[in-house]
Amino acid sequence: MASPARLHKQREEARIASERAAERQETLQGSEHELALAQLAQHKRQLQGIQSLEARQAKKAELMQEWHGYIDGVLAADTGIPDPIISQMLPWLFDVGDIDRALTVGDYLLRHDLPAPEQFTRDLPSLYTEMAAESALNCPGSLNAEQLAEVLDATTGHDMVDEIRAKLYRALGEALHDEGNLEDAVTHLRRAVELNPKVGCKPLLAQLEKELTAQMPQAQENNAHT
Repeated sequence: MASPARLHKQREEARIASERAAERQETLQGSEHELALAQLAQHKRQLQGIQSLEARQAKKAELMQEWHGYIDGVLAADTGIPDPIISQMLPWLFDVGDIDRALTVGDYLLRHDLPAPEQFTRDLPSLYTEMAAESALNCPGSLNAEQLAEVLDATTGHDMVDEIRAKLYRALGEALHDEGNLEDAVTHLRRAVELNPKVGCKPLLAQLEKELTAQMPQAQENNAHT
């Protein structure tokens, strides 16, 4: 794990390099950035050499500790300079379950219209939407309804295939259900099924619709006595 002093140095180098490139309206360059790119390439090679998915994820979580300073520096500068390193951090952060940082990086990349990592054929909005949704669906509770709603709001104006957006509506609907918001959960689950009938939430939707219908007479009765 990188020391606090090293992370601080890394943060300041990344911030200064990003700000300098923005001031000069040029691409990122310099020895510090070249070293960071070389480190990223080395980390990719290390991960590619591990066949076990479980072991690879454990190694990725270990390696990600060395990138916190860089990520924080780029986010602090907030220049939007294209940088393959910060783009690569998005899927890696989701992979290791560092959700808060993943969402912050995703928002940064989206706001500045930056590209997805080069190994992905999807554009950044689609990648961000799908990774947030799949993280929530594969690990319930990892993202709350508020976080998923923010991803939905941020990506609503971007074009993407319906199947990806349906996953996000499903994830948000399930999160709302878990938090006890039955009516909004039904609304979002219905939208998910509209976008993709095979999204996988029809049984839950049918169950919640029955519960909602059962609650309506009770609510009407309560209103009548008020």
